[in-house]
Amino acid sequence: MSEKEDAGSKVLVVPLSAAARARARACASLIEAAGHRVDLADDLKQAESILALGRHDVCLCAIPDAPASDPKVREFLAQAPDETPVVLAGVAAGPVSHEWIRCGAFLTVEDLLDSPLLDSAVRRAARRSRALSGAARFHEDPPDLRRRLGAGTAMQEVIRLIQRAAGSPSPVLVIGEAGSGKNMVARAVRETMASPRREGPYVRCPLDAVSDVLMHEELCGTASRPGVLERAHGGVLFLDDIVLLPRSLQAILLELTQHGPGAMIRRADDGAKAPADVKLVAGSLADLDQDVARGRLREDLYYRLSVLPIRLPPLRERLQDIPILAGAAIDRCAARAGKTIVGLTPAASALLQRYHWPGNIRELTDRLARAVSDARGPALDVEDLGEIARLAQGGGAAPAGTVDVSLALDETLSLAQMGERLKGAVEVEAIRRALKVTGGNVTQAARLLQVSRIHIQKLMKRHGLREGK
Repeated sequence: MSEKEDAGSKVLVVPLSAAARARARACASLIEAAGHRVDLADDLKQAESILALGRHDVCLCAIPDAPASDPKVREFLAQAPDETPVVLAGVAAGPVSHEWIRCGAFLTVEDLLDSPLLDSAVRRAARRSRALSGAARFHEDPPDLRRRLGAGTAMQEVIRLIQRAAGSPSPVLVIGEAGSGKNMVARAVRETMASPRREGPYVRCPLDAVSDVLMHEELCGTASRPGVLERAHGGVLFLDDIVLLPRSLQAILLELTQHGPGAMIRRADDGAKAPADVKLVAGSLADLDQDVARGRLREDLYYRLSVLPIRLPPLRERLQDIPILAGAAIDRCAARAGKTIVGLTPAASALLQRYHWPGNIRELTDRLARAVSDARGPALDVEDLGEIARLAQGGGAAPAGTVDVSLALDETLSLAQMGERLKGAVEVEAIRRALKVTGGNVTQAARLLQVSRIHIQKLMKRHGLREGK
């Protein structure tokens, strides 16, 4: 990534308290002068709402003299989206800095007004943000892997391997194209009931977002900042694109996979030991045989990683999974948007299965998020799918006025869930039609539907409907 791209980052600056606002404004001015685009939040609560919109690359929190036990900041870090790294400015190096990073901060900076340090921290966080920007924010607990990954024959085998891997102490190798779900598999290895590490941390490190100069520090940490191995202690570490790890550091992973609970690593700067009992999940875009032959990957590490390989087939090879994957994505996106969208019409479902999906599950999710945002009916139709309708060439819309809930009837849902979806679809369509007939008059629409005005307003709020819509 170029320096120019780093400098174009969008940063949200937020003060810890009213007393810190002046210093937060000073931070914002310094970052803006360095070439970044800056917004300033009033407090942590407002910052949470802004970050939920997904429009910022980095969040910088002015936190002078705050102890690592501060519950407000801990909660803020827990709620912050994974793809928006949080930099804490005003934290002294040492134990407090280490503790904040373990709580979820990406970096800490000691001096609130040190322009070069602030700029460097924002640039580094922005690289991490861009590497994680395609990751979904929503994760079920416990995860329903069929709805996250698919329920076809090929994915049933993948799910079986995930369950097996979760209960095994061996490292896991996940092979798949970009956007095929490697991060979801790594999370599932931690989250499934079979995993003894369910209560431990989950740390994802996309190695393509780490410069070669900082790779040792990112892996093993320093006296001022714990590395990903230390932060993942007791949990799962997902190293994405494992072949990018220099051979000089691959020996560290090999040693860790052989030591189990007592595993320790030496920090990159002072050599001090730190605990690093991790379950390693390594991601790769392709089989690693050629990387071993070319000397990019140690042969002994390759054999260790290959004990439990999981291969994710691309979406174009399992189009029968699209209705279930789309249904899960629509559920998540509609919940965030405050809408009631029950699924796809048959024409829209057929159209999605005619596209080749080079970006796999990630592309499907991104396109459906846009469709949900613009949709006006209770089910997504061909006209809601935008560019995909053109790329897939074809697909007619269902008859006007119909309410189709074909996705609500997939085999992963209970009868009660199906009934709730059908009820919601009917309520949305009935209210829309009543408002159309009455020219948007809620009182008259309520009379037409034989319910009270208060009741129809409650339903409109529940389904994300607005008066006049």
